[in-house]
Amino acid sequence: MAEIVLFVSSMEGGGAERVAAILANHWAANGHAVSLVATYSGRGTSNHDLKAGVELIFLADLVGSRQRSLLNRVIRLKAMRDLISQSQPDVVVSFLNTVNIAVLLATWGLGIRVVVSERIYPPLHPIGSIAAWLRARLYPTAATVVMQTKKGEQWLARCIPKCTGAVIYNPVQHPLPDSRAAAVPTSSVPHRAHLILGVGRLTAQKGFDQLLNAFAEAAPLYSDWHLAILGEGEERHALQATITELNLGDRVHLVGQAGNLADWYERAEIFAMSSRYEGFPNALLEAMSYGLAAVSTACETGPDEIIEHGVNGLLVPVERGSQGLSQALMTLIADPQLRQKLGDTATQVIQRFAIEKISLQWDQVLGINPPAEGMR
Repeated sequence: MAEIVLFVSSMEGGGAERVAAILANHWAANGHAVSLVATYSGRGTSNHDLKAGVELIFLADLVGSRQRSLLNRVIRLKAMRDLISQSQPDVVVSFLNTVNIAVLLATWGLGIRVVVSERIYPPLHPIGSIAAWLRARLYPTAATVVMQTKKGEQWLARCIPKCTGAVIYNPVQHPLPDSRAAAVPTSSVPHRAHLILGVGRLTAQKGFDQLLNAFAEAAPLYSDWHLAILGEGEERHALQATITELNLGDRVHLVGQAGNLADWYERAEIFAMSSRYEGFPNALLEAMSYGLAAVSTACETGPDEIIEHGVNGLLVPVERGSQGLSQALMTLIADPQLRQKLGDTATQVIQRFAIEKISLQWDQVLGINPPAEGMR
């Protein structure tokens, strides 16, 4: 069995962290020795369920400092290098662009296999000129650069052609485990109300401003429908102001962080994703696995590799904005049979993106042996 060290920025939330936890748990369950290292300068906590076989390490504990100075960055790089040198893993895995850069710097010359993974479509997520310069020069030193979509792989081949790239979709976890910060749906949404659900960080990327405007068009026509958005972020105050301006205070609920996502997926009837761009959206996969009829922007990238329009969900061109989202939502609201049909077909993502399938692809790029038959 292999020894794997997996680096990610933190374990407090986010799609990359969820995937890291799913993979770490799966590898540990199959007999591999797994260490998961959170590199964020603060310590934080883990909001994701980690099995007993996964060792969680906070880099801040090894460094002894949580400052963000240039000197502290150098100290953290040395701590990462020391950790890897001492453990001598079979392979190092890294998630997220800036973490990838740090890991490739820290492992320079050690002769250890490193696999890095981009978690969003790079052209739409600038990281600064210095980091982009480092990425272009360091990524070719990785054994494999994992991209989440075919379009991401095309970008890699075009912009950093010396890399060895691979496309590996995110796995879907079903049923979802509960974690910290539970929020009971009945405490926010009236018992008899129909519910549209959005999930994600409250940032401009997720486009919840568009979703609010879309719902505002539908709300007067369908008074028994409510909208709930799960997540936190810097856009909360702006979104709350929009809710007030649209006079939707009693129909829209900014719930905040909720570790009991399964309860909300089971409570809702429609899932709405309004993102301006994505990597490979976990929340969309999760919602579909619970049989929700999904409406999503056809943003770059991810949704169009999950949803077949009219078969297991509805795709809305990004340029149609809130008007397109509103029309798609009203189509589903007005047609319960269509909601049922799309939701039933949507559950096929459980098989398409099963961890058993996805992990085999990861095992191949990591160069580790699959588990023996009796350990599966």
